[in-house]
Amino acid sequence: MHLTLSPCLARSRGEQELASLFESFECPTFRLCFSLGFLPGVREIDLLLADTELGCYLVEIKAVTLDMIESVAPNEWRISGRASTESPLQQAYAQYEGLEQFWNTRMRTRLPFIAITACFPKISRQEWQEAFPARTYAGTITEGLIFRDDLQTLPSLRDRLARVMNAPSIRSGHEPYRLGTKFLAELTEFLAAAKPQHPTEYDRLRLKAIEDGINKGLEKDFPVDGHQFGLFSGHPGTGKTFRLLSIGFFHAMRKRRVLFACFNKTLASDVRRLVGFSEGLNASGRSLICADVFQLAIGIHKMNALPYQQGKSPDKWGESIVVWLRANPDAQRGRFDTLLVDESHDMQDWQLELLELLIAPNASVYIAMGPGQSLYRANSAAFEWLKQLSGGRPIREKRLRRSFRNTPLQYAAALAFHQAWPDRLAQVSKTFESVTRPQARNEEFEFERRGAALSYAPIPALAHEFEHEGIRQDELVSTVYAGLIADEVSQMLDQAAGAAVNLLILVPSETGSAVRWVRLALEQVVNNRPGLSFIDYVEESNRRTIALSHEIRLSTFHSSRGLEGERVMIFGLEEIHQVATKAQAKPENLGFICLSRGIFRTTVVTRNYYRTQVHTLMEEVVKVSSSTPDSRAGSLVG
Repeated sequence: MHLTLSPCLARSRGEQELASLFESFECPTFRLCFSLGFLPGVREIDLLLADTELGCYLVEIKAVTLDMIESVAPNEWRISGRASTESPLQQAYAQYEGLEQFWNTRMRTRLPFIAITACFPKISRQEWQEAFPARTYAGTITEGLIFRDDLQTLPSLRDRLARVMNAPSIRSGHEPYRLGTKFLAELTEFLAAAKPQHPTEYDRLRLKAIEDGINKGLEKDFPVDGHQFGLFSGHPGTGKTFRLLSIGFFHAMRKRRVLFACFNKTLASDVRRLVGFSEGLNASGRSLICADVFQLAIGIHKMNALPYQQGKSPDKWGESIVVWLRANPDAQRGRFDTLLVDESHDMQDWQLELLELLIAPNASVYIAMGPGQSLYRANSAAFEWLKQLSGGRPIREKRLRRSFRNTPLQYAAALAFHQAWPDRLAQVSKTFESVTRPQARNEEFEFERRGAALSYAPIPALAHEFEHEGIRQDELVSTVYAGLIADEVSQMLDQAAGAAVNLLILVPSETGSAVRWVRLALEQVVNNRPGLSFIDYVEESNRRTIALSHEIRLSTFHSSRGLEGERVMIFGLEEIHQVATKAQAKPENLGFICLSRGIFRTTVVTRNYYRTQVHTLMEEVVKVSSSTPDSRAGSLVG
């Protein structure tokens, strides 16, 4: 007896009929999972089929007749009556990516190999072969697809599934395999507890800001039918990402294929999460793909079943993908009509070249960059690339002046750190004056709202911390950190619209005492508050996973670029010089990024039993901030 773990909820009659057909086979090895639409940031999966003896399959269902299929190419399928030209195989691959990222971060077992395919229940294999000869792309993928004749009997279907597993139409193949009992049990558990994610109040405000940006001015300046180029620049929090997304939403709703690309994996997952809540995009079926550049390169590598390359550095590997792609113009890659590039100031040459290879002829390209936010290269590199790409066409440049994220005092603290680093202390008061004086709004930029100053919590040596070679240090420090985090969580969640995901915690790097103490502290906090959890973006493998509303976000300084939180806590800022030096970045730029992530409140926590330039600079920032008329009491904590 088959098991339907998730029923078919599709409105399409063709999908409903196919679901009934699969269920009618009553195959004891089948585990049928239809209409998986609860994964955050992932479009609904039509069918996830687990066969206990053959393996796992992700199936995109296209209940269309042959006469509706106008053309089939590696990166574009045209089906009459369908607005999207996205390949069903690439669509299924993107769904697989989302499932893999979600599963491997949160489940106990690893997701097994999944064969990706498309099913055409109204087309026979012979009809397809007669329409698309073997020498064409459509002919070469025939064996990896499921057709009407494969659905006639259970043996014919399972025979086709075995063939699809061996030679799928996209990705590499795999021998049929038995699914483990632990995975099957967890799959059942996974679906039984499934519930859709809902946007927080802050998510709704962010989406509203994006949608409000779609006005007549934007539609005139960034038309969908043009071959346009643009540059957005501005300080942190001035809405560069939101301007790009407003263009992206507008173009996607008008049948353009849109790619939002950035350098930072964690930012890409954050944007995917937000875009996934858009009712307009979801209702229309339009897609706005959000990915980091390495994810795009990995997708090309996997979709085209390229061989594994051992020993290459990430950048050398990426360069090799670009070289291969240039030599194989018909490869599976995706083709986009509109390209939006965030964090362009940190893009390497090969990454910009890769993005160039993903755009369609006459595509529009818009990039964003920010002064003081570049960690790895000069701001001018991406702009020079854009000028070359434009071929002499005009580039619309917009410098954004209104700060939507930070309060004046929080922004002044971040900018003062940047301008005064490491010991130009006199610059701190000059910076605060330039940002907060009334006439500053006409010279630099405007602030959307006023609010609290940055909070600073220096933690001295603790009683018994260094006794017996510091055997109790982790316990003592993490307990203090847990108290600070718990207070922040309580203040946030006690608000009517509070959500854990709105708290962003930053640590210097993947290793060291700061991240160890914060992880231990977070474990204490979530253990004492049922329903609360945290997502560890410090772990490289988690950075493409979308955070859930009940999860506090933990990130490194480097991975915080582009992120923001209603509340931000920064631990270990005193280590910024060592961290930046190791990464060959500027410490003042890294500090500027970290200190400008907060919307309503930013708290910096340092260990204060030894002195560094950070301690001296932060003390000056707090002193000047507290004497600034716009400040509020209590900027020094503890």
